[in-house]
Amino acid sequence: MLQRSIGHLLIICCLFRMSEVLADTTSASVDSEGNIHDASNVRNEFNPMQYGTFKLLETLPHDSSAFTQGVSFFDGYLYEGTGLYGSSELRKLDPKDPKNPLQTFSIPSEFFGEGITHYRNAKGEHRLIQLTWKEGQALVYDAKKLKVLFSFEYHIESSNGEGWGITFDSQANEFIVSDGSTSLFFWDVAEIDDCEVEATSENEKVDEYNESRLCDVEVEPRRSVTVQAFVNQSPDPIPVQYLNELEFVASASSNAIGGSLTHTVLANIWFQEYILEIDPKSGNVLKLFDLSSLCPERSPRGENVLNGISISEDGDRVLYVTGKNWDSMYKIILV
Repeated sequence: MLQRSIGHLLIICCLFRMSEVLADTTSASVDSEGNIHDASNVRNEFNPMQYGTFKLLETLPHDSSAFTQGVSFFDGYLYEGTGLYGSSELRKLDPKDPKNPLQTFSIPSEFFGEGITHYRNAKGEHRLIQLTWKEGQALVYDAKKLKVLFSFEYHIESSNGEGWGITFDSQANEFIVSDGSTSLFFWDVAEIDDCEVEATSENEKVDEYNESRLCDVEVEPRRSVTVQAFVNQSPDPIPVQYLNELEFVASASSNAIGGSLTHTVLANIWFQEYILEIDPKSGNVLKLFDLSSLCPERSPRGENVLNGISISEDGDRVLYVTGKNWDSMYKIILV
């Protein structure tokens, strides 16, 4: 069942499939008035997107019945969030055998599970957070017990009200969230910590859907950025739509503004076979990694797309990647 219209294809896919090398940034040009322009200045201002590569390290089995929406690594285990109404779950996986879940939690059929991420609350306790697609609620779990502790509503007044991908920026102590648009949204983790205190107090409010404590706080982003790509030397950015699964990683890019970026956001694009590396400060796409060689042939309904990115025990640039209903999970290193 196709949950989102196939008509929502990435507008810029044809540009991202270009195989030509980026233009030489050291060349100069002369305008009609005889003024000399150094193209390196254009590069510094517009930061053209680069093309990265990856190396396949390992092929692992994966449950082909899992409609994967997000993957997160914590304490030696992988956690996988799956979707679809009536079959959404949070799963704990052995990275050496991710096909067979060690533990599962089924969320109520009223929810369509989306992206997940791990974080620590103000007390240093480990938590997992799972978004839902159109329900506007996030579930927060005790990461050790895989038990829902509380839930909260989000994006009531901003965004399109949907939840797609989420990751945690431990440097800025904030969540980075996608809703399938061209924007990344940033949540203050303190708001979720306040939710936990409020929702687990004696005056708890029980949500009729998931029987967990529903926080009265509605979380809205404290800021957002528009994700855009500068292709070659064009000064006009191309907005990148349908941002989906996210992962926060250490940066290996020298293409960030100022050259001082230490961490970036990886994102896959719904219905595409790419991973984009994004500067979370500017929203500029720094690199594109083409993972089409790992993607299986499309199913008749076309839903078996790339949709799982996680760091690994071997560092931020060594990733686990998989997709919806894939029978394999791959361990790769970004180059």
